[in-house]
Amino acid sequence: MSKKIKYKNPLLLFPTYQGKDIHRQLALWEAGTIRVLPTPVNPAPCTYIARTAMEIAEVLYRENLLCFVTDILSLPVEEFLQITDINSDKKGNPISIRLKYKGGTTRWIYSCKGWGYQQVTMSFLKTLEKTHKLMGVGTVPSPGALGMRRLRATWKEQFGDEWYQHRHQRPTACCCSQIMKRGCGGRSDLLTDQQHFAMLIELDMKNAYGAAQARELPTGKVGRFIDGLTSKCKIWVAEVIVTITEKLIYGLFPVKREINGETVTSYPTEPGEYPAWLWNNQVELCERHGLSVKVGDGWGWTETTTDCRKFVKIMEKLRDEAPPEVASMFKLCLVACIGYQGMSSETYTLSLDGEDGKDIRVCSPGLVSEYFVKSKKDYRPKSMPHWMWYILVQVQCWLTEEALKWMKQEMLVATNTDSVLLIEKAESHLDGYHSKLETRQCMSLPSGAWRKRPLYNATLPALRHLQATTEEGEKIDHRPGKPRNLRN
Repeated sequence: MSKKIKYKNPLLLFPTYQGKDIHRQLALWEAGTIRVLPTPVNPAPCTYIARTAMEIAEVLYRENLLCFVTDILSLPVEEFLQITDINSDKKGNPISIRLKYKGGTTRWIYSCKGWGYQQVTMSFLKTLEKTHKLMGVGTVPSPGALGMRRLRATWKEQFGDEWYQHRHQRPTACCCSQIMKRGCGGRSDLLTDQQHFAMLIELDMKNAYGAAQARELPTGKVGRFIDGLTSKCKIWVAEVIVTITEKLIYGLFPVKREINGETVTSYPTEPGEYPAWLWNNQVELCERHGLSVKVGDGWGWTETTTDCRKFVKIMEKLRDEAPPEVASMFKLCLVACIGYQGMSSETYTLSLDGEDGKDIRVCSPGLVSEYFVKSKKDYRPKSMPHWMWYILVQVQCWLTEEALKWMKQEMLVATNTDSVLLIEKAESHLDGYHSKLETRQCMSLPSGAWRKRPLYNATLPALRHLQATTEEGEKIDHRPGKPRNLRN
């Protein structure tokens, strides 16, 4: 009888196994009451009194519910910590509660803020129900989890029962750690001191991150190279030194530095030599515009894949055909799915017990309770950091090229990850750009195409902050980091 060989370090392959779709009724909890969203099967509205953690857990199990709340801290947190874990970020902000029952059954409680809603309502549940139904992969609590289930389901739809032969290898832990630690995210610039404008022109890319995800992504075994020996690599990332000989009107590449304990990302324009961490497409952009780049040590892939392209097409079709409130949910799911690929292998939970110095002590705002944040390392992470970061730098490069074009014409006001804002004068220079209003329902407009729209009575009080009115009369109020209930 042959002896089964056990491998100490088996390859981490993506995607993982896709289990059966789970369907649950959607519900909300507020002030000691659970309200269940009616369905065609159960059309009568149901309400349950559930004030304690055990009462909530019992109702969720018995009625097969997926429950949402405005704020996890509004629940009886200390009672829940007696029976289960509360998932949080590394700062101790609670995200979700996973309830485990005998036999392996689970139920989830999740904050609606993860879906971009500041208040849990029945209207939110109805929108979420439509989203789940159109996705067709069951009910899950978060946009990242829903996007990932749709992505994994696409593998089975593309490759049938042989889908597992089309999985992709996760890079080594050392490579992933460097990519995640040294990478720079999306680009945003505020290039004026003027705050108020009668009119601005916005150019934004349709489904920019989806367009990048549908292109060739690095795959196969990652290799380490020394002193710029990248000739065999199709996609690579490395330490570089970029030389600027003459002052630039617009920065072309990011430099990440630690200043007074804080990480700061800048796009240098002054002459000098700058050490940076760049992907091959960022290096190519620099060289196209006359900069000298010396490549040092890095990581590279000799193979690429477009296996994510079908997923992007499915998400694009769903978004184009859906009503506006549901379309925004599909956009969120796709972006969250990409973000899921870059998640850390560290997970965090709240606990009533801990040790100062080893665990992080946090205090709930407005409450007496103190909690400890405990971390746990996942030794078999399901993420693909090289995919997420390569997607981000593709969008960053596209934005930089577009912004540079308008900067040369002295018309650029600001940028924000996948869009640029131009002064009113640019309106006469936009032949060939699609109108966002006219193409909103246009299926033929491909992902990655630039679209234009005028914005009236625009205000730019700070970086990435935009308040304006569209030609349809829609009010725009983009102020990242500031809760809606605290906005004017």
